[in-house]
Amino acid sequence: MAKFYYASVQDRELVKKSINNLLTLIFGRNNQAKIEQFKQILQANIKEVNIHPQGTRTRYLSAATPGYCLLDSQDNKFKIEMLGYAGAASSQYGFIKQEVAHEFCHSIAGILPRIFSDYPNGIIKNGIFCENLIGKIKETNLTTGELVGLGLYGKMFNETMMDIITMMAINTFDTPNAPTVDDILCTKYDLWNGASTGYSIFTSITRLAIAAFSNNGAVNYQNIINHGEGIFEIRTRMDNGELYRTNDFLYGILFDPLHIEEEFDKFMGNGAYRVFCEYLDQLFDSSIQGQKIPSDAVKAIMNVLPDFLNRKMAYYLKNGIITQNDANRIVSNFNQIWNQMQGEYKAFFSNNDIAYIYNRAGRFFIG
Repeated sequence: MAKFYYASVQDRELVKKSINNLLTLIFGRNNQAKIEQFKQILQANIKEVNIHPQGTRTRYLSAATPGYCLLDSQDNKFKIEMLGYAGAASSQYGFIKQEVAHEFCHSIAGILPRIFSDYPNGIIKNGIFCENLIGKIKETNLTTGELVGLGLYGKMFNETMMDIITMMAINTFDTPNAPTVDDILCTKYDLWNGASTGYSIFTSITRLAIAAFSNNGAVNYQNIINHGEGIFEIRTRMDNGELYRTNDFLYGILFDPLHIEEEFDKFMGNGAYRVFCEYLDQLFDSSIQGQKIPSDAVKAIMNVLPDFLNRKMAYYLKNGIITQNDANRIVSNFNQIWNQMQGEYKAFFSNNDIAYIYNRAGRFFIG
């Protein structure tokens, strides 16, 4: 059972509220039995939680690193440590609220795939053992057990989604008249009514990925939440009568990262998702270390995701999975974010750039 240390009553209440908000967002308020059951699972899979006064320094904790969530490889349980309300200025309160939810979101994203993944025991791909681990994908050599390549990939998507999910939960349950979940998915981070973090600049890339993995361009996530349901596990009936995940990325980021890889590689080729993630993770780490993201690097990313969406839409249309009108709606939602990102990252595409993407991918993409 988890051990909790709080420096103030306010810290304890914030932790309790943050967990409840996150689980209500994930499972929906109509599923209280499932929420309570998962709270017990969460307690059993967290080793300890320490919320310290501002100014505290530990082995990993400092002003530069105000919170973290680590997995103990010995017992496969999580340790969470953060700076809380004690000794904080009122100007820090908004960030503290986000930080607490962010770190607990990490633990939830680490535990859910153990229960819900289609590959709870991992999968072998090209002689390499792949498994979900703390919201990312881990690769090891089948014979030696040693890490393959960088070992883990999907860090950028994982970190930015923790920020996005955190803001969804806070805005929905704590902040009246705040931007909705759909607003968060459609607009850049400085319009979300939250505090900026070191990950904020990458959230638009992740929003573009979410749009690319959509299977329903008409879904209104805020309405789903308002009706008491969760937004990550929902399914949509396609034109051929089959049920698909409404959004493969939203589902996969919490419940099964290997599902995202499977969908991406289905259209981009075996191993494409790992290569894409490793590139994104490298840019992400460089940015955290203070290096500027080159516009050409963002252009490269913004070329990959339209290719994926176009190939997916072409396949769906060819096989009667989706109507042309529904495909157009998904593509339109994607293009809205794609066009915003040109200005956000100063990665302006010339007419020749757009023509090249169009000709390479077919007629479905509209820049």
